[in-house]
Amino acid sequence: MNQRKLASAWNEKYGIGQKVKVEMDDGTFIETETTNGATLLGGHTAVGWFKDIRGCYALERAQAI
Repeated sequence: MNQRKLASAWNEKYGIGQKVKVEMDDGTFIETETTNGATLLGGHTAVGWFKDIRGCYALERAQAI
């Protein structure tokens, strides 16, 4: 899926405060929640912003719970 469409679809389906599991760089998962809407990082990667995680993570690594 096009990354811009992925971010838009995420924002249409989920709001701020959505509970999610995010796969971290080391392969572990963290349960957290969204703090902002999804955005397009650098014009090429759909990302989400999550509580207690510094920076953002690709939406492809996040799963709503």
